Amino acid sequence: MRPAPGNLQYSSKSLTHTTPPLVHFLTLAIIALVYFAAAELGLSLAFIHANVSPVWPPTGVAIAALLLLGYRVWPGILLGAFAANVLTPVSLGTTLGIAVGNTLEALTTIYLLRSLGFDHSLSRARDVARFVFALLLGAMVGATVGNISLCVGQAASWTNFGSLWLTWWLGDLVGGLVLAPLLLIWGTSAKHWWTAQRWMEALVVLALFWLTEMFIFGGWFPSPVKTYPLAHLVFPFLIWAAFRLGHRGVTVGILLLSAVAIWGTRHGFGPFARGNPNESLLLVQIFIGSASVMSMFLVSVVEERRLAAKTLRASERRLGGNLAVTRILAESPALSDATPRILQTICETLDWEVGGLWIPDRDSGAGDSMVLRYLEFWHVPGAEV
Repeated sequence: MRPAPGNLQYSSKSLTHTTPPLVHFLTLAIIALVYFAAAELGLSLAFIHANVSPVWPPTGVAIAALLLLGYRVWPGILLGAFAANVLTPVSLGTTLGIAVGNTLEALTTIYLLRSLGFDHSLSRARDVARFVFALLLGAMVGATVGNISLCVGQAASWTNFGSLWLTWWLGDLVGGLVLAPLLLIWGTSAKHWWTAQRWMEALVVLALFWLTEMFIFGGWFPSPVKTYPLAHLVFPFLIWAAFRLGHRGVTVGILLLSAVAIWGTRHGFGPFARGNPNESLLLVQIFIGSASVMSMFLVSVVEERRLAAKTLRASERRLGGNLAVTRILAESPALSDATPRILQTICETLDWEVGGLWIPDRDSGAGDSMVLRYLEFWHVPGAEV
């Protein structure tokens, strides 16, 4: 019997030792370029030190690359981090130390995730908790190694180690929280695209979300004061996305929130704008990180409940099918009379389009050996069989 077409799940394939060298080299080059571009974006917002930014999206790029492609792509991360920092006014030794720290950060996070049995679909609340925990510790590794490199290389003072470490750690942490889930969900989730109606709903939600963010962080609020504490207005849209649009909608919403909030705060708009730009960005990063964790937990709980309800409905349908088959057998004078109705009942109960029934039987012409004998066939109207 053949089940009706449903959602097809697929998983990413890591690069292995059998991967052609040219493909492996091109993969490393692409990862390095993407990491470099993301790092340049982050370093453009570095105020406390040329190498320390409160906004660091490369962390998400590195974690997603290692989860999707395997440990063998770590040289691409190292190369991208080195290239980004070599353009800053520090020595080559310090640059190498920072690049090693960034690479160790990603590798530590991946090692912890795999040790904890992490599923990168993030469909369970415990996977979200594992992701946040591993990222917290991994970002500590990057911040510690990177700042020690700066201080040992005399590119920064040990007296500023605490403030530099906090800025570095928070930037890496939130960068991973925002970008890694987005790349994982859109890169590995089922090839089950939304209907046209759901796409329209998503566009409407994102448009309204963007308008609300511009009033909060973009200076559109009709008042000479552009720093009113209106940040809580974003949460209804994130809740809407969690219930209606799933992980895809939530990850895009968080990315949009991060982009608008950071841009607006940098230009002096929104409730987190202060006189010190680094302090302002740290405050908005804390808000973005909190909103990201809350949204991921919420959508995971919603997905868990939805899956549990689906499983319960399937169990109820199977039980109903068993009772229907029993009733058919009790009402039928012979098995041959019951067979067509039983086959149809099973297919309709399990949403199968096509069903065929064979039974083991002895073939006297083949020395009484057992053969499969065809009995009955059924399909839904209009099925291509």
